[in-house]
Order: sequence, then structure tokens, then C-alpha cells
Amino acid sequence: MYTEFDFKEEISHYLPDEFNNNQHKDACWIIYNNAYHTDNRRLIAGLMKDLDIALDRLGRTNLHQKGSVLRSSSWSIILNDSWVLGGIHGHINFELISKPSSSSIINSSYKSGEPIDRIFRVTGRELIGLTSFGYAQVYGPVEKISHDINPNRLEHCNSLIQCINKSLASSATFTAYHQAIYAKAGKVQDKGWKVIDGLL
Repeated sequence: MYTEFDFKEEISHYLPDEFNNNQHKDACWIIYNNAYHTDNRRLIAGLMKDLDIALDRLGRTNLHQKGSVLRSSSWSIILNDSWVLGGIHGHINFELISKPSSSSIINSSYKSGEPIDRIFRVTGRELIGLTSFGYAQVYGPVEKISHDINPNRLEHCNSLIQCINKSLASSATFTAYHQAIYAKAGKVQDKGWKVIDGLL
């Protein structure tokens, strides 16, 4: 787990100018910690349109709550990365509520010349982070694999993503996370969408 100083020092290299301020760094640090200490010991990932189903039952991760679904007025892509990395460092289970597909991973509106990491939608970034740092997908029906004693389990999740290598997860950093995203994006540019098959 990061110290606050090391966390803020590292993310300052990745925050765009409009978010590179103490207020947003504080927000990212809080989100990182709230994901690490999530009340439900699981975080819910997926497309925004699919996440509403989980909000009422499992709550929000924001500056004041430690629920399972990231929903914050301070949102930025780096704040989202902070949420993922907090979960990874806490070895938290992630449940993917959206069906994994190229359309949920690839940004179809990406244009040549834009930053290469924008090739991926947020869900794509999340999956790259998880699969790069000791997580693997366990396919459903997820309610028969996990959470059988939890009355709030989600019946609509498509896959459970579990930490299977805690040492690798604990070693994750923002720098390594972003290197993994850029490496995968470069392969997409060179070889096409088929290189994302390992995330599906």
C-alpha cells in the first residue's frame, strides 16, 4: 500500500494540467483508500449504463463512502485508476457487470493522433490493470462461485475477477499500470483489435 506522500508524488506525473492540483490529488488518495478498505470486500466494474443496478444494493465509492461502485463528482481517469489500484493493493475481488466484448473495451471514437491510451474505454483500462497485476477472471454464473452466503450478491455479473497472485498485486504501481496500458495500446495499433482477446 502507498504512503500518502509516495502516492501523490507518483500520480502527479500522470494527472493532466486541469487536475494536477492538491484538491484532486487529495480526492484520488481518498478514493484509493476507500477502495482498499471497501465495506463489501468487492468492487463492481463495467460500463456506466450497467452499473446503476449495483448502486442501491452495494453503494458508492466516493469521498465519503466505501461502497462497491465508483461514482464520484471528482471523477477523472486518474481517479478511476486510483480506485482500481486501491482494490488491487487490497486484493479485493472485482465483479464485471458488463459483458466483456470489444465494444466494452475499445473506444470506437478514438482518432489517430490522440493519446494512445485513449484507445481503451475505462472498462478496458480496468481489465488491463487487473490482468497485469495478479488477477484472473473466473467465469460465472458468479453467484454459484462466490458470495453464496451474501444476500446482496449480484445476480447480473458476467464474471468474477479474483486476485490469484497477492505478491504481484501488492507490487503494482501507477507507473507499471500505465506502462501496461500503453504496451497493450501499442499492440492494438500494430496488430488490430484481436490482441484484446486475452481480456475477454
